Amino acid sequence: MCPLGCVQIDNKVIREGRHKHMKKTGCLWVLLLMLTFGNTMSAHAQNDYSIIIAIGQDVPTEDGLPEGYGFPEGYQENAVQFVTEDGVALCGYVLGTGSRGITLGHARGWGLKSWLPFGERLAEEGYQVILWEFRDIAPSGSAAAGMSQRWDLDVLAAAQVLRERGVTEIIAMGASYGGTATAVAAAEIPELVGVVILSAPAHGMEIDAISAMESVTAPAFFAVSREDWQNAPGVYQEHVESLYEACRSDQKEIHIAEGSDHGTDMITVPEEGELGYAVLPKTQEERKAREELADELMGFVNEAFGEGKAEEETAVSQDAAAGSLMPSTGKDTAGSEEVLQEKEPADSVAGEASRAQKGRPNVKPKIHIRKTA
Repeated sequence: MCPLGCVQIDNKVIREGRHKHMKKTGCLWVLLLMLTFGNTMSAHAQNDYSIIIAIGQDVPTEDGLPEGYGFPEGYQENAVQFVTEDGVALCGYVLGTGSRGITLGHARGWGLKSWLPFGERLAEEGYQVILWEFRDIAPSGSAAAGMSQRWDLDVLAAAQVLRERGVTEIIAMGASYGGTATAVAAAEIPELVGVVILSAPAHGMEIDAISAMESVTAPAFFAVSREDWQNAPGVYQEHVESLYEACRSDQKEIHIAEGSDHGTDMITVPEEGELGYAVLPKTQEERKAREELADELMGFVNEAFGEGKAEEETAVSQDAAAGSLMPSTGKDTAGSEEVLQEKEPADSVAGEASRAQKGRPNVKPKIHIRKTA
C-alpha cells in the first residue's frame, strides 16, 4: 500500500473508494517528495528554530518572588526566557561563556538563587552555566494538567539553551527534586560529560530516576547528608545511595556528609545575603565542611571537562623520573576522616573503549566511594 492509502494492482493504482487510475510511478514520486520535504523541515527544526524567546530587560525576573529570592542588581542582562518541549515558558539566567556548559537545577522551595554562589564560581572558572526557576514557580510559567512534575523537560530545555549558545560539552547538576529531574534528563543530553546529584529522591510522582540512571555512563558525583530528612533522618541517604548504585558509570563517587544540610546547602558558603530557604552555616566547622565539599565538586567538574589532565600527567612523569612508584595526587589528606574504597568494574575493557570513543581520558576505571565528615 502506498503512503496515500492506495492499493497496487498489476502495476496500476486504484484509490480506495474511487476508480481513478494512476501509474505506479506516481506514488513513488509523491513518496519521494514527502521524504524530501520532511527532511528539509527536520533540518530547519534542528538548525534554525530557537527556544529562546526573550533576553535581558525583556525577561520577567522578579514577578511574584518573595523577599530573599530575587537576584542581586546587575544580573538583568544575564536573564533569559525559553520554552520547553511541552510549551512552558521558563525564566532564568546564563552566567559565563565558553563551549563547556553546566545546567543547575534547584531544589523545590530553595529557588534558583540557591545555586548562585557556586554558579558564580563556575563562571569564574571559565564555564557557561544556566540556572532557572522550574515550571509552576514564578516567574516561570505554568504547566498543563498532569505535567507539573515533569521537571526533567525543564532540564532538557536548559541544556538546549546552552547548546544554542555554542556549548559542546555539558555537565548536568541538580539538587533535591531538581536532582531527580536532572538524573532523568541526563541520559538524553548527547553532549553529557558528567552528572551531579545532591540530596535527590530516587522517584517523583511522574518520573523515575532509578531506571534513568541505569543509562548514564558519564562520570557521576553524588552527595547527601547523613541526617538529612527532618522526620526520618537517613531517608535521603538511602535514596542517593540507590541512585549511585543504579548509575552505570565506571567513574562515580558518593560523598556522605555529617549533619543535615540539604542540596546546595552542603556546598554554599555565601559572604552575605539570603538565598531563599537556604540554611547558612552556623559554625566554623560547618563552614569548613561545606568549603571542602565544594572544592571536591569543583575538582570533579574540572576533571570531567578534562581540565588538569596535562598537569596530572606532568606530575606522574616527574614522580617516575624521581624513581617514585606512587604518583602524587596533589591532595593534602592530613587529618582527614575520608574513607576511600576502590574496585575494578567487570566491564573495565568496555569502559576504556567507551571513554576513548567519547574523547575522555582513557584512564584505568575505578569506582570511588568517599565518606567525608
